[in-house]
Amino acid sequence: MKNHIGMINMQAVSKKYRSMMKSDCRKLTTAVIYIGAINQDAQMGSSPDGYFNELSTASAPANPDEEVTKRYFSWEENLNRLDGKMYFPPEFESDELYNQGIITEELSAFASSPTVIFNFTTPGMNIRGLTIDFGISYPKSFTVETNEVTRSYEINSGKFVTEDIFDNSDYLKITPGEMSHGKTRFRIEKILFGIGITLGGKKLLKVALKEKTHPISLKLPTVDLSFSVDNQDRYFNASAPDSEFNYLKKGQQVTLFFYQTLADGTIEKVKGAHVALDDTWKDKVTTAEFSATDRFYQMDGIYEEGLWRPHGITAYEQLKDVFLKAGLKESEFYIDEYLHTIKLHNPVPKDTYANCVLLIANACRCVIKQNRFYQIMVMASFIPDLYTSSEDEVEPDLAKHLIEAREVFEYFDWQKDFNALDGSMYFPPENGNDELCTGYVSTEIADDKGNFIKNPTVTMTAEVAFTFFQLTIYFGSIFPEKMIIHCFKNNEEKENFAVEVNSEKCVIVHTFRDVDKVKIEITKAGEFQRVYIRQISVGETSDFYIDRSDMLKEPSIEKQDELKDIQVIRTIYSKSEELTDVYTDTITLSSDLKEFKIPFTEPVIPVTISTFSHKDNAQDEVTLEVGALDYGGVVVRYSNWYAVIKFITPPEVSEEIDIVIKGYKLLEFNPEYLLNVNSTGYTPAALKNPLIDSEKMAKDYADWCADYYKARAEYKLSKVTGDPALESNDLAYCENEDASKQLIRVHTVNIKFDGAYSGSSYEGRSIK
Repeated sequence: MKNHIGMINMQAVSKKYRSMMKSDCRKLTTAVIYIGAINQDAQMGSSPDGYFNELSTASAPANPDEEVTKRYFSWEENLNRLDGKMYFPPEFESDELYNQGIITEELSAFASSPTVIFNFTTPGMNIRGLTIDFGISYPKSFTVETNEVTRSYEINSGKFVTEDIFDNSDYLKITPGEMSHGKTRFRIEKILFGIGITLGGKKLLKVALKEKTHPISLKLPTVDLSFSVDNQDRYFNASAPDSEFNYLKKGQQVTLFFYQTLADGTIEKVKGAHVALDDTWKDKVTTAEFSATDRFYQMDGIYEEGLWRPHGITAYEQLKDVFLKAGLKESEFYIDEYLHTIKLHNPVPKDTYANCVLLIANACRCVIKQNRFYQIMVMASFIPDLYTSSEDEVEPDLAKHLIEAREVFEYFDWQKDFNALDGSMYFPPENGNDELCTGYVSTEIADDKGNFIKNPTVTMTAEVAFTFFQLTIYFGSIFPEKMIIHCFKNNEEKENFAVEVNSEKCVIVHTFRDVDKVKIEITKAGEFQRVYIRQISVGETSDFYIDRSDMLKEPSIEKQDELKDIQVIRTIYSKSEELTDVYTDTITLSSDLKEFKIPFTEPVIPVTISTFSHKDNAQDEVTLEVGALDYGGVVVRYSNWYAVIKFITPPEVSEEIDIVIKGYKLLEFNPEYLLNVNSTGYTPAALKNPLIDSEKMAKDYADWCADYYKARAEYKLSKVTGDPALESNDLAYCENEDASKQLIRVHTVNIKFDGAYSGSSYEGRSIK
């Protein structure tokens, strides 16, 4: 495995945007913040009730991730369209339906109005505002009723928003009046129990965004957003009970966008952050101040499901379990497929969900960060071993060297516009011996129009699927005109796209996500020419440049000490040979209190339960194997950090019971792996990740960490003309004083905006 793949500017922006951000006179930039002031308890705990049509997806309107995008034809008045945007319902009940939201069975008319009721799992919901999308045919008037209040509304579009308050609500009942399209069914495609607050223009005074990502996942990544708004209109009034200020809650979604005016007058939107409100916001009368942070801040529950598995579990499945136990949906996190190939044996320590994710990422040589779409990303931070090959080359087996940085030569060949007389070309050897490395040379020669009978292809294969963001192809002194890039996973083509070649070095900036094979197919060349490829690279590079003109203050460059060696502490567990007491206590047992969760301070395997009654000094010992469905005490669930025990036949009257749990202790052995880098220099503190057990895992981990510590310099650019397109963990070229370019991994991005990007800063570490 080769170390450190570069994350190349994860947010795509246009060439016009890049040009504007390098302009001496940037045009207008504005920032807008959206706060989803939604009652999350009501949103997640609402249950729709009514008489619904068979095409309904009743649970979808309250699900933020669901949208109605494909509507079905229906025999209703003035509803159907013939513009190709509607679908026929499926013939069979077993066919999967497109999401239609809520559709009542009954048509809505003056004499009869169907109702939709949203019952809340938790009664007494305080809801500030309501947002409803009724779809194509909307009610011209309708009522909203709760157990406390009934309100009537009139609208002239399918989108409805109100800031009215519905406090202490056990349910919310919506009854439509006359429908805009005549006798149609009543629909609710989307409902939010709250409103979206938009802050921009002169209302938004200051914005500060700080992202930090540790390159080898020794610390949790952070995204912190703070902003202040003009509050002279007292919209955010802490003293007014009905103010939006008092309906804000920790965890409500906050998104930040920057809108950049380009040279041609068009506007490009760049996403700055997607975070959640923390629990601190302030009404300062003339201003209001808010702060929001990443979702790791909310992943503060304790994960305690760690198990010692002699046969192992894939890191992918272990990490997925942590995410799901933390309450995330599968769409809210991304795990690199590479983690399917890593086996973990040791129990995950009892710690917060966030720290457990960090620990797994670090052990598997992954970078962890939250992207700007509120999704947690765990991505392999190295390049797997790569292999290149071709089935149609002039000289067999030379294509396999394309991934290597080897010196490549060219032989004279009878092709149009190919041969050079400048001494750079060689005559082919007469006897076939002493062949020079020519890289890939196609057997096929293009015709007079540049087409091939059979298109030349070169394939790059990875030992495991991985994600990278740039492919560079170095052609010979002549280069083709067009090619198609095919991307595969498990021999299944995931995508393909066309590329035009304009020079000997063809740089393709593209997200090659989760692929294990890339095929380069040349579709057009110069007339009567072969295809020459010298090298293929997915190495670290970037198209983001921080020039001296971007620096408003001289950067600070701190030289790093030379690295001597890296120490990695392995953790190897084994089961003790004898059963020992792993827990003793006195509990009160009764028919009403018969199940207990027992914590362990060190990892153990619980096996038997012994109980001793205090009553009349009697002693009754019950010993049961784990999971035995018998009378007495049984272990119904356990990990190495806890056991849930249940008593099948508890006493009717409360009784004090001494309980002893016996089990096997996990014995820990900590050998050290030492990677020597230089004869002199410094040695960082020993690295210990309790999930690293094997010597191979320790070696790979030490190599990975050493690559980070070997960096020559730490760059601090304290004042720059900021650009929100650059994210933490991106790569960028930084211009030195002598005009040379140094590739750095930007681990800290600090964007400050008050109408301009004033006071922004970057910090990064040099790469090689």
